[in-house]
Amino acid sequence: MPETSRRSRTSRSGAVALLVVLALSAAVVTGCRSGGNTAGTSYVVEYQQGRFDEARIAAEQAAKSGPADQRARASLIAGLSASALKDADAAKRWLEPLLNDSNPDIAGRAGAQLGLIARDEGNNARAAALLAGAVPKLSGDERARAALYAGDAFDALDKLAEAREQYTAGVAAANGPDLKRAIQGRLEPGPYSVQMGVFAVRTNAEHRATEVRTQAAQLGYGAPRVTAGRGAD
Repeated sequence: MPETSRRSRTSRSGAVALLVVLALSAAVVTGCRSGGNTAGTSYVVEYQQGRFDEARIAAEQAAKSGPADQRARASLIAGLSASALKDADAAKRWLEPLLNDSNPDIAGRAGAQLGLIARDEGNNARAAALLAGAVPKLSGDERARAALYAGDAFDALDKLAEAREQYTAGVAAANGPDLKRAIQGRLEPGPYSVQMGVFAVRTNAEHRATEVRTQAAQLGYGAPRVTAGRGAD
């Protein structure tokens, strides 16, 4: 019978549980300062303050009719705000065109957020590809977080060598000690797993794994996986 299991992780750092949409806010503001005189625009301030409805409206307007050199940054914040508001379809519409943006900071942040959206939708293959693609475009803790989530996506796909590669990159990039320890914990997993249930139908097991994925990430665990037990086809 199938069973849902996950490897025990050694760290449960709260820093890891932060969604990229929140963890990147300060860096987005910094990027706006370096990319032009946009730091005082309403959508940047509103996004930084967590006023995502207002940030989205203002950023969407700026992305459509603002100065050409600021539209990509506005599109990024519009997409991140939509994601924070759980509007995945709108987030994709704004972020997907940015994946090949000439500014690696923008392209990396767009890719990382799209990767998290794919993860939440249960598409670990797409999540792994997007997050791994974002890693070299980012720096510092943002690179480390992207590598962490990329590693978790690969881990969920049973691609353990690829997962380890991402975790190693994350440890090297991390500046924050809590984040570094949390990722290091992925490289030093314990010998135990936690079974979430036994199911006669695989789709039921996969549904349960999806339900607990967010909670597992918040606790610092890897993504839940469905494995076949004895007697399974």
